[in-house]
Amino acid sequence: MVNLRKNRKRRGELLFVAFLLSVPLLHFAVFNLYVNLDAILLSFKTYKANTNAYVWNTDIFLNYKEMFKLFVAEGSGLALACRNSLVFVILNDAVLLPMSLIFTYFLHKKMPGGLFFRVVFQLPSIISVVVLVMMYRFMFDSTIGIVNPILRAIGLGDIVPHDGWLGTETTAWILMITYCIWVGFGGNVLLLSGAMARVPAELVESAKIDGIGFWRELFNIHIPLIGGTLSVMLLLSVQVFFSYFLPVQLLTNGGPDGATQTLALYSVRFIKGGGSDLTKSATLGMIITLIGTPLIIGFRRLFDRVFPTYEF
Repeated sequence: MVNLRKNRKRRGELLFVAFLLSVPLLHFAVFNLYVNLDAILLSFKTYKANTNAYVWNTDIFLNYKEMFKLFVAEGSGLALACRNSLVFVILNDAVLLPMSLIFTYFLHKKMPGGLFFRVVFQLPSIISVVVLVMMYRFMFDSTIGIVNPILRAIGLGDIVPHDGWLGTETTAWILMITYCIWVGFGGNVLLLSGAMARVPAELVESAKIDGIGFWRELFNIHIPLIGGTLSVMLLLSVQVFFSYFLPVQLLTNGGPDGATQTLALYSVRFIKGGGSDLTKSATLGMIITLIGTPLIIGFRRLFDRVFPTYEF
């Protein structure tokens, strides 16, 4: 009788665990396996509008050849989107990350007003991206924005664009770059602050006794010891090349004339503008996967060698 009760209890526990596991497994099967497998198959097919069906291409790599022709064509929007995505990666690695690192180091060294600046720069990290972008866009609006009246009030009305801040390629890029620095700065400071806070104080005190200077402390102690965090942040910036689109879509929608669209936004527009034909988007997604996966793995290994992780 006791064994029978134990067996029933055991079966009940197993059924409960199986039920809990079935939900994430079903989610993974539908939204990962099925979707990705379907995208792979679509990249080898052509959509027939008259029958509303997808049929296999006679030339199995036809869609990939068409995508290559689209990339190398004169005035190609795809090539421009790749270039713009690369600009955001360079902006993050060459400008935003070094600025964030130096500023975080000053905060870590208890600079005057450090708590105030920490709160100000971290606010964008806790606000919804959609809300933040639309608020930023409204600030530069020609009719309801506050930026133009302020510039005119302080005698800088001449720099206000006649066609609006989103009317020309130059001013649209200024808005995009300014937004990326403003928003990305706070997120970087948040991550780097946590990493620097874990640096052993005893090690820093020992180095100070040996006469280490302010900047040598940053480059010889803090940067090596937070190398793991820097490695992850650099890796995420590489991912930006393939996935950055929502702020661009909300702020400039890729305009004017596609001048600011990114690779991810270009792919999304295939879906939005192609009706029932999803073959182009699937093909571009496969190309991004085939190129991006080895790149991410390669950069991960490179960053791990340059910035090894230390346990402390």
